[in-house]
Amino acid sequence: RAVDAEDTRQRRHMRSPELFPINRAGAVPHDLGAPEEDPFHTVNSFSWQNTTRWKDLNCHFVIEIARDGLVFGTQWAAGHYPQVKTALTHLEQYDTDDDGLIEHSGWPDQTFDNLPMVGPSAYCAGLWLAALLAGAHVAEAAGDTAQAATWRAMSAKGAKSYEAALWTGTHFRFDTSGPLSEAYFIEQLFGPFMARRYGFGEIVDADKARTALRTVFEKNFEGAGQGKGVVNVVMPEGREIPWIADDVPESNQRTEVIVGINYSYAAQLESWGLKDEAERVRTALYRELYEQRALFFRIPAAIDIATPTYRAAMNMRPLADWFSASWPIREK
Repeated sequence: RAVDAEDTRQRRHMRSPELFPINRAGAVPHDLGAPEEDPFHTVNSFSWQNTTRWKDLNCHFVIEIARDGLVFGTQWAAGHYPQVKTALTHLEQYDTDDDGLIEHSGWPDQTFDNLPMVGPSAYCAGLWLAALLAGAHVAEAAGDTAQAATWRAMSAKGAKSYEAALWTGTHFRFDTSGPLSEAYFIEQLFGPFMARRYGFGEIVDADKARTALRTVFEKNFEGAGQGKGVVNVVMPEGREIPWIADDVPESNQRTEVIVGINYSYAAQLESWGLKDEAERVRTALYRELYEQRALFFRIPAAIDIATPTYRAAMNMRPLADWFSASWPIREK
């Protein structure tokens, strides 16, 4: 219901003087509301950024519907097809040059909400391509084979642009033209991983994926992370990371080890056959979180490697550790 809902009441933007509508029809809301408002009726209580223009929430929604359809069956998936079609159609407006990839607007318009992106990014463009394949799966469940074929063709076209625009020979770049463009980014392959994990299709060449994952392992885990965790963003040749958000602590989403994202990365390593590296990351997290910092039962969103500090205790994102479980379920 929230995907189709339009709420034109204005909410204050915490990052600028801008006002923005609480919810836009077609944009998947960040959340279903907060206790101090009217949850389930007033959604999108998060106001750090204008999430009505985020590029990843719609993608996540479509992938989750397709994934859950593997458990609940084709009839359940087909029942959500109208919202899947709405979510994907809404995102098409962000492919401004018809290369098959959605583009960013130069501000943090995705869940890494302190990291600005410009042009296509490895993170959101990969999610977009995965969402198209997932949407095709749902469309077929609903009997719309023509739309399924269209979305698969769009994903195939975008996959070629993805490699041409973002592959460097060692990794998929953060984005095409932003201040962090050349960075080694931990979640460069999250979208292709999701498509691969749930059997929706392959987006990137397996050898390139393994090379990219090994690069992050070397630069972000063994290097910047000192073997204790995978740092979110690392610049080539040890260059300092440009920081734009002056009123946010410099480590925030930049030099942090984001726990749930580390679990996601470990699952990606495992998915592409790098099991020893995956085990090293998971073991390092255990030692740092449990043995060194005693954060059992209050796993935080992120920790700083260089200091005994952490952010957002009892965070939900570390539930990504469930990615370590196999996915044997097939469509009913």
